[in-house]
Amino acid sequence: AGLPRTRSDDLTAARIAVLLAAWGVETPDLVAAYAWPRAWRNPGCAAAAALPRMLRGATAPPATRREIMADLGEAFPPAFLLASALALAGGLPANPWWRWWRQWRRTGLALLERPPLLTGREVMDATGLRPGPELGRLLAELRAATLRGRIRSASGALRWLAARRVDMMGPGEEGET
Repeated sequence: AGLPRTRSDDLTAARIAVLLAAWGVETPDLVAAYAWPRAWRNPGCAAAAALPRMLRGATAPPATRREIMADLGEAFPPAFLLASALALAGGLPANPWWRWWRQWRRTGLALLERPPLLTGREVMDATGLRPGPELGRLLAELRAATLRGRIRSASGALRWLAARRVDMMGPGEEGET
């Protein structure tokens, strides 16, 4: 009661997420032996793994919700169902969860279809970084800044990378190679 209607696949994935969250199993590899179709199993695992973050972020501002939605992608509806059902069953108000759902309905699919402002190769060219953990962290920070609306264009992303690179190098190292 109090939850919006969703696709039956999302509801099934949310049911699987309930089991996985209760069992403490959140990775697709650990549940691959079960006979659940991948279309339910993978979003169910993502929803179970996202549960703590979703509950902590129940009253999060739109930018944070957008970031969580983008991280979850197509697994957002099952994660939403699981988190909101648990919150409502625990006596928490429905208002924050309706804000989440309205935002998903307005912008969620656009988040999934939005290409990154810069490719990984363009980021490597702009920063001189090679593939590895540092590049991965920088790409994640760039994506988060884009989702939060701090960066809106490829040229803005390049300026952000240039400023970030100087910050990473420290004072006096700009000209060194």
